[in-house]
Amino acid sequence: MQIDSTHVLSNDPPSTRFPIWSRGNVGEVFPGPITPLNATAGFLHMLEPGWRLAMEETRTIVPEDWEPDVPHIPIACFGGYLYLNLSVSRLAGVRFGLNPEAIDEQFNGGVPGIPSYESEARDSDVNPEATAAAFEWLIGDVLGTTDLARYDAQRASVEGIIAVRPVFATATDQVLLDRILGHDDLFLGLWQSHILATNVTVVGLDGCAGLAKAVGRPELALTLSSGLGNVDSAGASIDMWPLSRTIRASAYLTEVFDHSSGDVWSALDADANPEAAAFVLSTNTFLKRWGFRGPNEWELRSPTWGTKPDIVMAALASMRHADENDSPTVGAARQVAARQTAIEVMATALAGDPEATGQFESFRHIAQMFIRAREKARMTAGMLMHEQRLAVLELGRRACERKHAASPGLIFMLTGDELCRYVA
Repeated sequence: MQIDSTHVLSNDPPSTRFPIWSRGNVGEVFPGPITPLNATAGFLHMLEPGWRLAMEETRTIVPEDWEPDVPHIPIACFGGYLYLNLSVSRLAGVRFGLNPEAIDEQFNGGVPGIPSYESEARDSDVNPEATAAAFEWLIGDVLGTTDLARYDAQRASVEGIIAVRPVFATATDQVLLDRILGHDDLFLGLWQSHILATNVTVVGLDGCAGLAKAVGRPELALTLSSGLGNVDSAGASIDMWPLSRTIRASAYLTEVFDHSSGDVWSALDADANPEAAAFVLSTNTFLKRWGFRGPNEWELRSPTWGTKPDIVMAALASMRHADENDSPTVGAARQVAARQTAIEVMATALAGDPEATGQFESFRHIAQMFIRAREKARMTAGMLMHEQRLAVLELGRRACERKHAASPGLIFMLTGDELCRYVA
């Protein structure tokens, strides 16, 4: 296995027009360096153009805003770590009529010490034509959204890829390579949809927050978007809960979790006890659906619930101690009740102002629809990346078997082009 030691992921010149970079939200998704394979096999090299397309779709950014000789502007890699360009996000927000501080809060988590928008504002930021086009798009294409057809179609495409998953142990190297590098067009659309939904969500949340502050109830801002239901990211905890109840109700399984050290999953999988066997069967059903989830699941080298089930066992070891009032469904019901109360409070406070009431309903609709869209796109991307991950791991296993690598994980240090040469 030959790695080109001259390849550096972060050797592109940074933007000078948009100078402020932040680890912000991306530091939560990628706390460590991104691997070369992940950066060149669908994530970074498709996220950049997808992000640009999303911002142009909202009409807040026009093609002339981009510096022609800078390959990475919305997101870039410096020293192996990913950074978001806060300047571009601020620009899009300003042209949407948002306060730059609201953008900082959403994309940078309100971390102090970031230079102010005023310190970097460009004369070209004020663009009445772009702002008018953005509001026309918002009213025409966003406010009328009643379903997630775009996001559902992308999910169906990925589910189709999963449905024809080969038996990795017997698949040829070329079949595995195609599973890793054959999805650029799909990734491009997924990243465009995800960033679009993220940006539109900010508009809805900021609008609700502004109205809540205006009526003297700023604390209601987050409550208004909680407990939505049909949010993809909530499904895993809902499905995990019955497994924790099975452990709690079983003296045998409780004993295993209380006293097993190390690999609980392997111990249970090898256990002939009927309760252990039934639990393993139920867990495998859970993993078939949710095996792509895990810490840092957008990084190909990161273990997931499917590749390392003991991550799930550790979560269950804690969850089994929770009582019924802590179940995800009970918690969701509490959030729904709190959200409904917040809506009623806002409706009462705005009752004498039909214009503000209309704005509130519009902003609330946008936030609720596009939070769901954002989470669906995020999860769909994770599902597709897991298909890549499984194929990469098999190639890594073979590389060790063939004495081409000392460790399966070294394969993540190849770029997409280097992986093609290796397989060839």
